[in-house]
Amino acid sequence: MSSITYNEELLRNVVREHLRYPPAAAMTLNETMLYEGISGSLVKDAIQFVVAGGAEYGLGAVTLPAAGAGLAIGPTVETMIDSAFAAEEVAGAIASVSNLGSKLGEYGALWSEAIAAYGIDLQSYYNTLVEIVRKALADLGKKGKDKVEEIAKKLQGAIEDVISSLVGALKSGIKLIIPDATIGLAAAKAFEEGLQALSENAFDLLAGAVESVEMLKDFVSDPSIAVDFFKDVFQQVVELMMAGAKKLEDMSWVKAIMVGGVAGGAALKKLGPVGLEKASALIEEKLPTILKIIDGVLTVLVPTAITAVGLLQVLIRDDWREEETETTSKQLAASYNIMGNKMIITKRQLRRIIREAFGEVSKDFEEGRLDALDSKEYKPNASQEYLDGYEEGMQELEGRPIGGRGMR
Repeated sequence: MSSITYNEELLRNVVREHLRYPPAAAMTLNETMLYEGISGSLVKDAIQFVVAGGAEYGLGAVTLPAAGAGLAIGPTVETMIDSAFAAEEVAGAIASVSNLGSKLGEYGALWSEAIAAYGIDLQSYYNTLVEIVRKALADLGKKGKDKVEEIAKKLQGAIEDVISSLVGALKSGIKLIIPDATIGLAAAKAFEEGLQALSENAFDLLAGAVESVEMLKDFVSDPSIAVDFFKDVFQQVVELMMAGAKKLEDMSWVKAIMVGGVAGGAALKKLGPVGLEKASALIEEKLPTILKIIDGVLTVLVPTAITAVGLLQVLIRDDWREEETETTSKQLAASYNIMGNKMIITKRQLRRIIREAFGEVSKDFEEGRLDALDSKEYKPNASQEYLDGYEEGMQELEGRPIGGRGMR
């Protein structure tokens, strides 16, 4: 019988190493750097140097693709490097969002159809969502014992839960894909507020946020623009880092940058040629994963958020109901039964009247025709006050009859 001779201590070390560290592919960029004994903060400082002083010290220079026109190169690259280190934290959110349909039970088919219909023309997409909800509610009403209105309320609650689960991930995702820290933060905040509002104009708020930032609008319309932008810049950064690593082998060059007191020079010296070259290789190795996450934000997270708030707006506004013949004020007056002392009016008709009235008031403020409101003082937030009043009125409308009279 043959026997195997082995070194017990060596075997223990091998097992310990496999238990201690996950495969490199499963680690984030920052974890990979730490595993290799490289400080992420030192790498960031070194990158800032090679980007800012690369041309002056003979390394070359970064040029931004057309999508980054008008952005300052240094701060833009700095933001992108921060994104690279944070990107993999968003990956889990993208994966969970991809499976939302399976968690919506009887509404899963509706959700899948809505996601499949997503298009970059947001107004046309909203109209499609109206039709999808209308048909789905009618079908569910025929199959189940609940009334269509009750099903709509349940669906609204399910969609609100979906939206609540998206807020944090979407905010991080938007900051990740916009390589300008100030613009990215503002856009992320707009998306966050749009999602948290859960209001009847939630879709309009998100659509407005997309339209207001040119870069975001371009990226949402064509995610490949964002992927190509990040790929181009990161490849240039890696090349500069490799050039810097070679320069670091020349001690006279190191002394020159240290004497000059150039920011980032100390980081370069600490990393040394081996550390900088290894860091550049790790970034290059992780680049496909980072680009996949950026694509996921634009092809999964953003469409999911827009779909969710679109469905919510359709439900809150009752836009899924079949269009009624427009009722004029004269027709409403004619429907008033003097003998019965009650007005026969549907809730949808009353919503339209209030919405149209608010629209006229808002228009008067926007155009400065304050005389129509008999006001002598301009109030910048007057339109919002009227909107708040409108929303409060609609909440009361849901809870009790108007003026004590019946409404059907």
